Amino acid sequence: MNPWQPEPWRVITSERETEDTLTLTLQHHTTPNQAVCAKPGQFNMVYCLGLGEIPISFSQIQPHTIAHTIRGVGAVSKALIALPPGSCLGIRGPYGNGWPMDDLLGKDICLVAGGVGLAPLKPVLDQICEQRDTYGKVTLIYGCRTPKASLFQENRVYWNSHNIQIDVVVDCPDPHWRGHVGTVIDRLQRLSLDSARTIALLCGPEIMMRYASQHLMQQHQLPSTQLFVSLERNMKCALGWCGHCQLYGALLCRNGPVYPYERVQASLSIASL
Repeated sequence: MNPWQPEPWRVITSERETEDTLTLTLQHHTTPNQAVCAKPGQFNMVYCLGLGEIPISFSQIQPHTIAHTIRGVGAVSKALIALPPGSCLGIRGPYGNGWPMDDLLGKDICLVAGGVGLAPLKPVLDQICEQRDTYGKVTLIYGCRTPKASLFQENRVYWNSHNIQIDVVVDCPDPHWRGHVGTVIDRLQRLSLDSARTIALLCGPEIMMRYASQHLMQQHQLPSTQLFVSLERNMKCALGWCGHCQLYGALLCRNGPVYPYERVQASLSIASL
């Protein structure tokens, strides 16, 4: 197959998450029963006819459907979230490395997400719920700017019903907010983690991942080999040819976007300054 040729996929549903973020559930247009071969943490190049394509991580993976949660911040993303059900778009992928799902079996898991960074972690949480007995203690620390900017409120109820501890913190509360105010670091300080059996997955703004990783290593004694981060850069080809997504020699589209923190610790610290 031509690696540059997008496949046609059809929008099954379009569900609003926040004021500027929607989740599009997609099915292959010409072969609706085509099996989905994707892993949590991987991404697609999503093409909007006449405008271009952007990299979007999976927020749901089903046997014959996928979902992408998209925040409208540019011309392509705004056009994508405006597509009604029945519309077609182009998909190339999946690309990149996913979360280390096999390594999580039997472990305690700490997930740290910021803003729309919760979307690439959602398939991990969904899989944990489907096989809850095969995992230990699971904690989600989720930070966002305002209560109205938080994603997947109904899903969080479902996750919580499967014995997943969820801690949501906001920067700017509204008058009706009764939850925590501050940063994810504030909430991490209150956690009790078993450093020998805990694996941490982080996704969100790089500055958040940098300080959260440092806190987990210094205060909770987690080795850097037990921390994994998902990084974003300006991916154009997704094939490792153009070099747009370089991070100090690493090509995120081919070698990432998920990395063990020890592999990117030095470069991430510099890039986040």
